[in-house]
Amino acid sequence: FRSESAGHIDGNYAALFKNGEILDIAEYDTTLPIRFYNQGFYIAAVDDKFGQLIDGYHYNTHRFTAHSDAMADYINAVEDKDIVIGAVISDGSQNLTQNAKNALNTIGSIGAVNLEFQDSFAFIGRKGASPGSIPEQHKSKGTGRAAVEDSISAVNLNGKLVSQIIEGAKKWETLSISGEIPSTGNGLSIILLGVNNTGRWDTLYKNIPLNSEFDLSGINPVIHRRLKLSAEFSDDDGIDTPSITQWNIKYKPASDLYTNYKHIS
Repeated sequence: FRSESAGHIDGNYAALFKNGEILDIAEYDTTLPIRFYNQGFYIAAVDDKFGQLIDGYHYNTHRFTAHSDAMADYINAVEDKDIVIGAVISDGSQNLTQNAKNALNTIGSIGAVNLEFQDSFAFIGRKGASPGSIPEQHKSKGTGRAAVEDSISAVNLNGKLVSQIIEGAKKWETLSISGEIPSTGNGLSIILLGVNNTGRWDTLYKNIPLNSEFDLSGINPVIHRRLKLSAEFSDDDGIDTPSITQWNIKYKPASDLYTNYKHIS
């Protein structure tokens, strides 16, 4: 994440980024004249677990105390540990209320305490963070832009695991997979694939069960000489996850060719 802020004479600019792309920020009050859109705070909330944008708004704290108090309400409603990214454009100080400053304090920000006319101010806070512990930068009017960056390790809700290729069978025997699906919000789909004589991978079996032996004797090793397993994982909340602890395929190996000089003419 990155937050950039420029006061009125330092560029009159603000933007919030995730992975290099600008976050979509809506207007808190769409009835205002367009000229009021380039003053105040840009604020966005991001889910701490998945790194997804929850929402974001522009509040004109330069002109309206009501916007400052609305921004305070917005920050106060953010859930514990979620990320709050913010930047001032032009000026955000003239009608910044104590309520708004107190709310910023709850995400670890202290820079707003000394915010003055047309200062640049950028921050990346976290709900519940200790004051002064977050990345933030405050620059006085005429001293340039403010910018900060931070990152989180987001939880993936989906994943895929593919085995190495298994080959050399005279006869395919059984497949066994050990694992766990801890809750109904989890998903685990296991597929067995085999490459045919044309070089294409065929899906041989789907939805293979866990913790049991699965019969593979119906697979012709002449047609499908090479096999591999593919598992797709899914989770609804990032708290628990399906798992595979081991998988293996049993087979009778093909005989090795043996020669010696007495049998070659």
